[in-house]
Amino acid sequence: MTYFLDTETTGLHGAEMVECAIVDDTGKTILDTLVNPGRPIPPEATAIHGITDADVAKAPSADAVRAFVLALVAGHEVVIYNASYDVQFFPGIEESASRVRCCMRGATPHFGEWSDYHGDYRWPKLGAAAEACGHVDQGDAHRARADALACRTVWHWLQDQPVDI
Repeated sequence: MTYFLDTETTGLHGAEMVECAIVDDTGKTILDTLVNPGRPIPPEATAIHGITDADVAKAPSADAVRAFVLALVAGHEVVIYNASYDVQFFPGIEESASRVRCCMRGATPHFGEWSDYHGDYRWPKLGAAAEACGHVDQGDAHRARADALACRTVWHWLQDQPVDI
């Protein structure tokens, strides 16, 4: 079974989780939880995902969610949009899961804009890639469950593309 994981966080650098969701290959929600980061959520992060300190006050700790996720994904393939960012919140996930794959890397040649400066494609935002794949939002963008479902749509679209030989 393939699982699609997404998190929402307190920011980009030195961040902590404030929400985590996992959906399976059929789109069924396996996990959808707020996470208490143990520190205040910066207003600029709240402006993006809408999650406040009051929302996470009684949520499970990041350590509890990490442990639960590692047990949940054991032996399963995990697909994450921008995996290199999200895996930092789950030390050991690459050993626990059968495989961790980055959906963004697969989507980049299809939806990224070419950069002459970098000599490569720019990484496309999840929303743009999902929209190009015909995804219909199921919840608020920049919420973990909605983004995990969007990742699933992109991944399924990528699997249907012919392989260049």
